[in-house]
Amino acid sequence: MDTQQYIKTGKLCSIIQAIPESAADNNVVISIKRLSDGFMWNFTDLVFEDAVNSGPMVFTFDIFWKAEFTPPTSDTYIVSIENSNLDVKYAQILVAVSDSIPSPVVPEPGEVSAEALLAIVNQAIYARLNNGAVASYSIGGRNIQYMPLSELEALRKSLLAQTQSAKSSGRTYAKFERPI
Repeated sequence: MDTQQYIKTGKLCSIIQAIPESAADNNVVISIKRLSDGFMWNFTDLVFEDAVNSGPMVFTFDIFWKAEFTPPTSDTYIVSIENSNLDVKYAQILVAVSDSIPSPVVPEPGEVSAEALLAIVNQAIYARLNNGAVASYSIGGRNIQYMPLSELEALRKSLLAQTQSAKSSGRTYAKFERPI
């Protein structure tokens, strides 16, 4: 599933991708294309150029991979992430803005599909990994508490199973053998 994220121009951005069934020894590469001119990000020289470029992603934990990028200008960037061991490819869209980042539209209860909830949970996990959010804090006598990362991961696993079962044929096959 492709995702779109707003980021700030000139500010380091962590790009995190969940790759189910991946392992630390997998070969995962990232490429970033600037939409306005089609130039690709050179991960060594840290500039955009008219050439085919890619860079390695770093395994963080579980199924999450990370790379960092600082957008030099306001533009739309197409991120392609490929795991050659599993032969899978993912895409993200980064929209770099120099002023304020638009607020996300939150759907009404009952309008949210398992796929949409999975995207929200992935964003929550990303925020926790990227910003190092604290578990709880107090403001003016009110306590605010985030869902623990372990609960987010369990919810993610459940939603992932729901979305995958919705895509399957819905048939279960059993094999019966005669006892000895």
